[in-house]
Amino acid sequence: MGGGRDSRTIYQSFLINFGSQGTDSPTDFGKRAYEMWNGGVGDALLAVDLFMNHFAGVNDLTLAVTTASGSQSVAVSGGGLTLGALAGTHLVVLKFEFDPLNPDVVSLFLDPTDSIESNYLPAALVSVANSDLFVTHHGAYTGFTFSGAGHVPGAFDEVRWGDTLADVTPFLVAEVPEPSTWAMMLLGFAGLGIGAYRRSRKAAMLAL
Repeated sequence: MGGGRDSRTIYQSFLINFGSQGTDSPTDFGKRAYEMWNGGVGDALLAVDLFMNHFAGVNDLTLAVTTASGSQSVAVSGGGLTLGALAGTHLVVLKFEFDPLNPDVVSLFLDPTDSIESNYLPAALVSVANSDLFVTHHGAYTGFTFSGAGHVPGAFDEVRWGDTLADVTPFLVAEVPEPSTWAMMLLGFAGLGIGAYRRSRKAAMLAL
């Protein structure tokens, strides 16, 4: 994705659980992340990183984007989303706006509850200088710890890609009946009306 091609917006969503400390001390959970890479797989090739990393002193959930122009990062929802605060499973939507003439933009929506994008402000947003964001590989859940396995590992599932937020969010949308369905419904109502008219006419004649 990206790399100076035509302008395009792409959405990705997934369910993620960052796990918990378990019996670890709060300073021993290591790194927990969802990662994307450019040109291969490895720390030196990170392009998009949604992570907490005690090794680097980052204990709040953070969105980082790295390109040839440098690395930028922002705390999700302004900070405060520690491993404890993120207990449970979360729906994450990433929005990638690629533009060969303007900065590329990565936006993150956390736990949306419907498929209408205008209902939500991004929980994190990174604008990339020089429109040079490339993504060639993506993983799932990444976790590193060297504390004796006292932690509870995380999980990742239900990855989706699409052209709109509605494409990648698992919410039911009320369906509008097809024209043929409307016609059948109207015929049904008409039939009910005719039947009621005939019954009322018959009752009137019997009364005479």
